[in-house]
Amino acid sequence: MAIRRTRRGRMAVALVAGLAIAALSACTTSAQNQSTSTASDTLTIAIPPGINSLALPTNCSSPLFSLTYASLINVTADGSYGPGLAESWSYANNNTEFTLKMRTGLKFADGTELNAQSVVDTLKYFQTTPGLNQGYLKPFTSITASDASTVVIKYAEPFIGMETLLANDGECNNGMMISKAGLAEPAKMGTATFGAGPYTLDAANTVSGDHYTLVPNPNYYDTASQHWKKVVLRVFSNATTALDAVKSGQIQVSTVNDGTLVPAAEAAGVDVADGQRLGAGLMIWDRDGTLTPALKNEKVRQAMQYAIDRPNLAKVLGPRYKAFDQFVPDGYTGYDESLVGKYPYDPAKAKALLAEGGFPSGFKLTVATDAADAGAANMAQAVAQQWKAVGIDTTITPITAGSYFTEVGQKKYSVGAVSYALLGDVYFDAVRLTKDPYADVWNPFHPQDSEVDAAYDKLARASETDLPALSVEFNKLITQKAWFVPVAEAPATLYSKGVEVGKSALLGQFDYISWKATS
Repeated sequence: MAIRRTRRGRMAVALVAGLAIAALSACTTSAQNQSTSTASDTLTIAIPPGINSLALPTNCSSPLFSLTYASLINVTADGSYGPGLAESWSYANNNTEFTLKMRTGLKFADGTELNAQSVVDTLKYFQTTPGLNQGYLKPFTSITASDASTVVIKYAEPFIGMETLLANDGECNNGMMISKAGLAEPAKMGTATFGAGPYTLDAANTVSGDHYTLVPNPNYYDTASQHWKKVVLRVFSNATTALDAVKSGQIQVSTVNDGTLVPAAEAAGVDVADGQRLGAGLMIWDRDGTLTPALKNEKVRQAMQYAIDRPNLAKVLGPRYKAFDQFVPDGYTGYDESLVGKYPYDPAKAKALLAEGGFPSGFKLTVATDAADAGAANMAQAVAQQWKAVGIDTTITPITAGSYFTEVGQKKYSVGAVSYALLGDVYFDAVRLTKDPYADVWNPFHPQDSEVDAAYDKLARASETDLPALSVEFNKLITQKAWFVPVAEAPATLYSKGVEVGKSALLGQFDYISWKATS
């Protein structure tokens, strides 16, 4: 089976982290009060707010979609990639062609056939539907079914992120297949599910925004993995309340992230699993100086790095945060020990670099924050104070929750702060942050840099053997150019009791399908 397990070059969308951060507000009262069975045949999971529609491809991080829509490729319990609707897959023609071999005899939950043409139809729907991740599928030059069980995807330039793009690990569900009924009437997908996953939505026992009840899909291809007679997803806005529900046995798992609760959870005998590591930082978008001329100068961008006291900021952000100042956090492919401490806190050097870059008196800067990303907003406020101390007069502008990506795309802001600025894997971050059209959202000004383009091309053509060294090269280049301002990183947390949850994939997704009660 041609499965690229060792290449962790994964692409994902950043909203995964945004939903987790958004979970730190007041709790949904009705979800707390809903009576929930604690019988061994029912799995109850706390999820954060944010599911405003059931339509794909949205709400990347929720178990709801992995459980009701089957993916072409699955995250497995050990965090690697394994078969889903596709039994095997392979790259060809210098990584410009990707072939999937489908299982036979597949059906959607409504009983209709799921074959290679279903995959073609779904991927073309995603490719032409405006949204956060449309850019990831735009480069596909053709999507065809060579026979009833074989799908061939071609693209003009080399690309090695297909596993993550088509798996259920945070790529905003582009690999989840939709039935003909859903594709025919997309508006209905906002309130119902049209998938082939192990469970289906029980609409009669679901209240949108409060709780979602799932029951086994009789047409699922792997009935042995349907471990529960019922799965209930309850919305909690407060991580402490969700953890209390795990402690008391009202629910078995909480995906509502708050790393500060780890000591309390462990003291109460609750299991803690680390999910996605979120690299909080600031993205410098206007690197050509269109709105803010100073940002075109590399020395100015480097000055912004030296002006930040990362160790102290990490303490402010939370007990699990640790400082980092390169493109890749510790422990991931591409991380370079020689870059540790490349940008120590040195206000005097920051001022000197500003002068060398032509801005001895500093400059004015506006930073955008997302109202749904409280952690990043707090970080940005602290960074703004330190930048002001060296002459960068920084104003923080919060953008209404739900409007962030639209506003950013209109080129209104030179810099933006997010809690998921860097997600750990060089190839994944290189794609989503620097390579058009994949990077449409996170590269709004579309500046050109021949050195970065050349380094990216090497990554996209890399063999498994060469990828680690080339990832280090890319890390060094981007860190030197100071396109991004990493501040601190920490893992998201998952709390459970009485359930085997396994390990998360690189981008934080767990194999929800395999979850079962501990014996």
